Amino acid sequence: MKNITEKELTAYNDLLTQEKAAVDKFNYYAQNCKDPSLKKLCKEAAARHQEHFNTIYSQIN
Repeated sequence: MKNITEKELTAYNDLLTQEKAAVDKFNYYAQNCKDPSLKKLCKEAAARHQEHFNTIYSQIN
């Protein structure tokens, strides 16, 4: 990636923080959910947010 500004780096950091929080929350919900279909949805949401995190992270490496 080209050189990024401090402002862009801050924006990336904010996005990574938000995606990580979403991953953690959905994993927590999946672990504590009794309904199998809802548990599956939470696991899928966690995986989707992990993909988002990985994509964003790859942009700054």
